Amino acid sequence: LVYQTSEGARAFAPGDRVLFRENNRELGVKNGMLGTVARAAEGHLSIRLDSTQGPGLGRAVSVSMADYAAVDHGYATTIHKSQGATVDRAYVLASGSMDRHMTYVAMTRHRDGVALYADRSEFSDMGTLTARLSRSQAKETTLDYDRAGYAQRRGFAVRGTESEVLVPAAMREQQVPDRGTKLHAGLAETVPAPAVAAGRAGFRARYEAHQRQQASAAARDELARGLVREWERRTEEYNQALPRLEVDPTLGGARARLQQLGEALRDHPEAVRALRDRGQVFGVNGNSLLARVLASKQPGPAIAGLMAAAETKMRAHLKQVAEREAEQALKRSLSRDRGLSL
Repeated sequence: LVYQTSEGARAFAPGDRVLFRENNRELGVKNGMLGTVARAAEGHLSIRLDSTQGPGLGRAVSVSMADYAAVDHGYATTIHKSQGATVDRAYVLASGSMDRHMTYVAMTRHRDGVALYADRSEFSDMGTLTARLSRSQAKETTLDYDRAGYAQRRGFAVRGTESEVLVPAAMREQQVPDRGTKLHAGLAETVPAPAVAAGRAGFRARYEAHQRQQASAAARDELARGLVREWERRTEEYNQALPRLEVDPTLGGARARLQQLGEALRDHPEAVRALRDRGQVFGVNGNSLLARVLASKQPGPAIAGLMAAAETKMRAHLKQVAEREAEQALKRSLSRDRGLSL
């Protein structure tokens, strides 16, 4: 079927790879996410998102093209959109904008193999390709340069390796904007080298603290995603055993494993807080059972309450089914008896 998307007319069929181009909280998708078309109908697509288990093995989303048309074929993506993804085989097309950092990301997305392709009209030979893809475009700071040489190139006088950096005469008798003070003629404001070293050390300490904070946030978010995956896996196991409530001994194990997840949620409050605040990012719908559990201050009892309600409902359903079957069996018996009497 052909659909009108924000990228133009696109034809989709079951099995096609799809790329989401915009964030959408209701669907729980983000720009750059990939999926596989499971079913194509007039004006609608049923798509299975990718997961850590493989392409098209994640949760299913139903996309109405009238409400969300930002989809495109997902057989290729940019390097930035592929960050964090892992595939069996990767095929990389080199471009002039790539540097060593982008090349590293592109060439490390695979499990089994990766192939690099380059256009001869853009890269005349292997030397040109190697030089382009191995260049560094990292932004530089004054910390990347020799302190004395940097100061001399800008007109500062430096006395000794560990001495003082002097403000040049050209800067004297002028207003210093940041401090609102003056440098007097014939004097040079000095910046002791130890103070420069201390400032540099302070910058590095702040930078390292920022890096640690970023790493901690990334670890917290990955833990939050893991908790969502565990919830989906364990609730599916429990729901599969639930119809055999009275006879299936495996239900007890499924019940216990689901209850243990409540303890994991209790033991990781930072991850739970992230799921509460940004649930849509992790695939948690606002009206789902998991959202109700996360909203509770005691997730363990909340999960136990949900299981008790589910089992009560299932027992009532099984009782109704048994009563209907008994009634039907009685009717069949009476019908046979009536036939014999005739």
